[in-house]
Amino acid sequence: MKKTDNIIRLSDRPDLKELAAQWFSSKWSVPKEAYLESIEDSFSAVVPSWYVCLDGEKIIAGMGVIENDFHDRKDLTPNVCAVFTEEEYRCRGIAGRLLDFVCRDMASNGIRTLYLLTDHTGFYERYGWEFFCLAMGDGEDKPSRMYIHQTECNKKENIGSMNEKTFNTPFGTIHYWTNDMDNARRTLIFLPGLTADHRLFDRQVERFSEEYNVLVWDAPGHAASRPFQLEFSLKDKAEWLHEILDAEGISKPILVGQSMGGYVSQAFMQYFPGEAAGFISIDSSTLKKKYYPKWEIRILYHTEGMYRMYPWKLLVKQGANGTAESEYGRKLMTDIMEVYSDNPRYYASLVGHGYRMLADAINADLPYNIDCPCLLICGEKDKAGDTKKFNRKWASGENLPIEWIPGAGHNSNTDDPEHVNSLIDDFIRTKGTRP
Repeated sequence: MKKTDNIIRLSDRPDLKELAAQWFSSKWSVPKEAYLESIEDSFSAVVPSWYVCLDGEKIIAGMGVIENDFHDRKDLTPNVCAVFTEEEYRCRGIAGRLLDFVCRDMASNGIRTLYLLTDHTGFYERYGWEFFCLAMGDGEDKPSRMYIHQTECNKKENIGSMNEKTFNTPFGTIHYWTNDMDNARRTLIFLPGLTADHRLFDRQVERFSEEYNVLVWDAPGHAASRPFQLEFSLKDKAEWLHEILDAEGISKPILVGQSMGGYVSQAFMQYFPGEAAGFISIDSSTLKKKYYPKWEIRILYHTEGMYRMYPWKLLVKQGANGTAESEYGRKLMTDIMEVYSDNPRYYASLVGHGYRMLADAINADLPYNIDCPCLLICGEKDKAGDTKKFNRKWASGENLPIEWIPGAGHNSNTDDPEHVNSLIDDFIRTKGTRP
């Protein structure tokens, strides 16, 4: 057989769609209609795409590229799927040629990074794929292996961009992202709020990653940092963050925490005094117990049940509208929440655990002194609890500077990223200590 002449992109051979749909269905026990619909969608899109290898007019191998191969890592996309070679044609390099063809075809359309979920070990490595992380398949009890493939030109282009990394804890694995670190530059640590993931700071990462070292995480139990036992404390999160910074060789970072991320920042300063060069709170609040009425702390222990009662679609709508005022901010928060759409009960558990963890930290009645330059930022339309009230008390009681973002909600850095970015930039240049 010739190396590529027998590999067909089905969008180039629509006449094969029925035959191909039936063939894929017979191999993977998925209804023919599902494959047929996806194949027909590929006629007018880059993703999905479907490919077969022919011996004459007989399909002997095939695979597809879809957005998500039914797993929990919705951010790792698109995915090569349904890889299969007929038994009598194996060990002839057909799968490798198909994989190469698909990767090059995707790259020609601007998609140079692909992911693949499998239980195989040692097979895909032969063809330039690298193990990336573990991911939970829908309805599966155990995680499978996620592989990544990047074309060489993409690897060169991505120098200086954000790189996904992992840190193991006794409760699960934390995923975080950094650019290429330079010890001569200042470092910004972006810490998203409860249920939000690293995408919350996309506009900040885009703005600052060329000039500064940047690290952003999916907090424990969130998005990519799952599965994770929800049995940890705010102190645990601060200590894990400290260990990650040590592993990266980061000292004197500027902590930028949104909502729950601001509490993590304060815990970090409590347990590692003198190690932060600056602290920027975005729509967060203080951990000092003296500012909270007892009844408000007690309520934090009982939020999980309230979240369980909400219909999921309504919860997503209210979550997006309640945290953001802009179209971009609401769309982003909707996308972030949809990561949990397959398990709304887990989402409620994540929220409940987060608020209990917060209440425990407040009840510990520790000093939580801010021992570095600080700036409070809050949206004028923040509707998340009493965030605005507590920011006024916090700023007044601790003599801290505060900036209000007109028209912005609880996620003010997504509602008015230009304004927030300018405040961060000014803070770095005038207040943040050098490394």
